[in-house]
Amino acid sequence: MGTNVQLVHAMVATPTGRGTNRSLAQRIRSIAAQPVRWCRQWWAHHGVTVRFAALHAVFEAARVAEDGTAMSTLFVSHIDPHLRIILDAAQGPLHRCTLDRHVPQPGLPAAPVPTGWFDTMSRSTAVEDLGFGPDFRLLRDSSSL
Repeated sequence: MGTNVQLVHAMVATPTGRGTNRSLAQRIRSIAAQPVRWCRQWWAHHGVTVRFAALHAVFEAARVAEDGTAMSTLFVSHIDPHLRIILDAAQGPLHRCTLDRHVPQPGLPAAPVPTGWFDTMSRSTAVEDLGFGPDFRLLRDSSSL
């Protein structure tokens, strides 16, 4: 999404927590044929907020797109798949919560990241040059960066 696109819609709720997005509520009801789970403190679940932030970015891009099918693609390729994960009652990020009870999700245990581990990351590095697993850019000659 370009930096010149002005965001005009609140992501899911207002800062006061009021006004939950009606479109989202409709999508949740339409998926309800499957067992779903929701938490009133959805914003306290990192796995949910990251997905909603991504959906918001795609929504804003679709909103200003010249392609007339962008909104349809938004639902079919983005909103529906993300909501299936978010609302999955068995394995989704809200699976321990109920409408009346929030259960914090602990993260995975991890040792501190070594100093400098992310220092070579750059937006200019092509995706195909990133590799998988450890940051293989650290193994290259730094003069080629």
